[in-house]
Amino acid sequence: MKALVFASRNIKEILRDPMSYVFCLGLPIVMLVVFYGVFYSQEAYWFSLETLTPGIAVFSLSFSMLFMALLVSKDRATSFLSRLYVSPMKTADYILGYSVPGIAIAVGQVVACYLTAIIIGHIVGTPLSLTGSALAIISTIPAIIMFVGFGILLGSIFSDKAAPGICSILITLSGFLSGAWMRIDPGTALNTVASVFPFHPAVSISRVALNTSQATFVNFGGYLVTVCLYAGVVVVLSVAAFSAKMRSDNA
Repeated sequence: MKALVFASRNIKEILRDPMSYVFCLGLPIVMLVVFYGVFYSQEAYWFSLETLTPGIAVFSLSFSMLFMALLVSKDRATSFLSRLYVSPMKTADYILGYSVPGIAIAVGQVVACYLTAIIIGHIVGTPLSLTGSALAIISTIPAIIMFVGFGILLGSIFSDKAAPGICSILITLSGFLSGAWMRIDPGTALNTVASVFPFHPAVSISRVALNTSQATFVNFGGYLVTVCLYAGVVVVLSVAAFSAKMRSDNA
């Protein structure tokens, strides 16, 4: 109950900021429309809706990470958390209180991306599969948890001045190493580097889920394991970092 009350406060804080609508909802949709409308052709097939939508949907999660990091770091900077530590809330209540709104907003981002793609597909005569879209949305859950965990982790470690800069590094890495709007050919050095990070596997999972007619699921399991492992490690680190800051602030 305490966690839900805290989560309600946090989601109101995020939604109160107009920039959350611009970055979390507006920017991904604009990117999807512009990239598809301007760059798609038979030669540039990686800008097709089936390929581009999962990439933009996963990339948009990096903005949820940014807002979570800002929320946590600002709460620390304003001593809001320090005053709240005297309450009977436990560490799990704080983590859930931050995670629930972050996950809810991230899910909204992903759904908005796929709804936009479905509308575009009907307009141009190449509609996306509704079943595939639903599976693709579900397949982003490990990535959603990972990015929200990154936000809590960075917000716990860094100040409200430093957190945005660190988040921008991860946003850049997510853009370049996910293959969201560019080809990452197998066997290349870029593919080798991208495979080490979770961003490209997260996009690949959603692409396979969306294209349900694909005859092969080669590397699907490996991609899923990579993202889930990253998500698990990031969650553990975020809990540990938040707990450490909580103890040091109470000392």
